[in-house]
Amino acid sequence: MKSNYLGLSMLCALAFAATATADANFVNDKSAAQGWHFYGEPEPEEPKKPVPPPVPIAPPSTAKSGPEPMSTKWIRAHFMEFVGEAINDPSPENIQRARYMQRVIMDKATAFREAWMQDVINNPLLDETQARPTSSFALNAKNEAKNRAEQEVVQEVAKQAGLWFFFESTCDYCKRQAPIVQRLMSKYGFNVNAISIDLAPMENGMFPEYQPDTKQKYKELGVQRVPALFLVGNSGEFVAPISQGIVTESEIVRLVLIQAKTANVISEEQFNDASAVESLQQITRFEDIDEERALTDANYLVEILESNLKAQQGY
Repeated sequence: MKSNYLGLSMLCALAFAATATADANFVNDKSAAQGWHFYGEPEPEEPKKPVPPPVPIAPPSTAKSGPEPMSTKWIRAHFMEFVGEAINDPSPENIQRARYMQRVIMDKATAFREAWMQDVINNPLLDETQARPTSSFALNAKNEAKNRAEQEVVQEVAKQAGLWFFFESTCDYCKRQAPIVQRLMSKYGFNVNAISIDLAPMENGMFPEYQPDTKQKYKELGVQRVPALFLVGNSGEFVAPISQGIVTESEIVRLVLIQAKTANVISEEQFNDASAVESLQQITRFEDIDEERALTDANYLVEILESNLKAQQGY
């Protein structure tokens, strides 16, 4: 009896489960037609988004951002820093580091000096004694040629311009400057207009045909002290300052040439002919040089300057 009861219970449980399943799948006749597969298709699964690949990690850069260790730039950037640390903390390590750095600098300087001297021997084009002679024989020959050219050019200037010589009657420096100005008159042919700022003649009697500066022209020209010299075009087209205070004859001539070139009284070529030194700047148009190439190509500058120097020296 007990066994029958247990079997009946199990049968009822199975029947209940089947009924529940049927109810869950029941489709009402009034439902909208769904075709032969009225049970409906299962909802499609959302496609899985692809997993993005991991971002590759760039390996650390091996390029060096600063100058090479022990290069000139590196030493310039760090040597004084090392010395400063040694001063603040004179430990054996800091002192030795600064001293070894100094040794590197001295070794580099020695190597540079030796290479420089080697090039001086091998490259006579850049022998400075050619541009600036040092031996007495060569120097005398150079000066003679320079003086002849200078005198010719200054005489050409004197044809187109004269000098204004401002003085004060009691000025000792003016008395010393006056003979130099007179030599410029006799040597180069300058016309000189001596002008007294205190309206009185010079005490030593020089320049008796002076002019009193009644209109105070010296103030208009900004004269702060006398003696003062000005280069003046014959037609008054320019007035160029030469000096204020006593100066030597050679200095006056040099300044006259500079101002004459500026005023286009003489040409660049004439000015160079009268110059004591034949400079590369006189024979090379620096403004035509390609800056980028000059900074990156050592041979570029060498070729330009060497070709100009060879042409100037007749090679």
